[in-house]
Amino acid sequence: MNLSGALLSLLNPEPAHQASIWALKYGLGGHAAAPDPRISIKIWGQTFPSPFGMAAGFDKQGQVMSPLLNLGLGFVEVGTITPNPQSGNPRPRVFRAPKQQAVINRYGFNSSGHDVVYARLAAWRTKNPEAALGVNLGMNKTEKNPLHAYISGIKLFEGLASYLVINLSSPNTKGLRDQQTEGLRDLIRGIKDAQTQGTPLLAKVAPDLDEDQIKFISQVAVEEEVDGLIISNTTLDRPENLPKKFSAQRGGLSGAPLKNKALLTLKRFYSEISEQIPLVGVGGIMSGLDAVERIKAGATLIQSYTGIAFQGPDLIQEVNVAILKAMQQAGVTEVAKLRGMA
Repeated sequence: MNLSGALLSLLNPEPAHQASIWALKYGLGGHAAAPDPRISIKIWGQTFPSPFGMAAGFDKQGQVMSPLLNLGLGFVEVGTITPNPQSGNPRPRVFRAPKQQAVINRYGFNSSGHDVVYARLAAWRTKNPEAALGVNLGMNKTEKNPLHAYISGIKLFEGLASYLVINLSSPNTKGLRDQQTEGLRDLIRGIKDAQTQGTPLLAKVAPDLDEDQIKFISQVAVEEEVDGLIISNTTLDRPENLPKKFSAQRGGLSGAPLKNKALLTLKRFYSEISEQIPLVGVGGIMSGLDAVERIKAGATLIQSYTGIAFQGPDLIQEVNVAILKAMQQAGVTEVAKLRGMA
């Protein structure tokens, strides 16, 4: 952990997150070396400078895309964004176990809403037309029609985003995870029918899926021509080595304890989907070796949030270097050729 990370660790988790956003927003994040061009990857007709990006959940309100990219990330995914502003769940709602490098959150989609975030992204996009940006979309707690919520986001953001994500897997919005099974095909068809600009559409799924659910989601994703799956969100599992007081908190678990489950879920999806659609590996990536392992397990792109929170920005450079080294060791000249080598 660097000095800034050590100082932030003295704060409670949510104020520490807010302080990180503030520091980045006001130019205190610094600059790092741009990713080596050899690890750039072409996907969805676009070039990502690195396959390593910031996962949704960090820049929820679309405030610090450029400062994050300046740290050496290949792309940033903002959100989750809800149609209407909402404050999320009562505080405290974020908890950490530093020794286990774990976080539990139950934010509940605290969001400034579509209009506010859209204004920020539109202004930013005019100055950064080529930057890789993902927009993660969710629904308000009071929403009775998930399709309506997702379509409103798709129509608004598809002209700005490099790709769009429908978040089907946060454990902190009642009924949201049901969308992974009940009516999934109709939901995706409805969303795709509403698209007018062909922006790539991805779905973010949970790690808490059984084999039948994985097979079903994979089949629907391929048949309905979803452009990718993000695997995975946080887990409701609580490994035994976690402190009891921490483990008792409600919400989704992320960080190092999620690694094995997220990796196994990725492998299971890859065994079903293979090269038919891209997979984005996220969850428990805490080192360069973890990142390379995720690519070799089937991921085209990879993401981190909790790992960067604990390891600091140095993790970004570590991952970029590890990917290039893995390519050289494997004798390949494209990151994509590492995919599925495990």
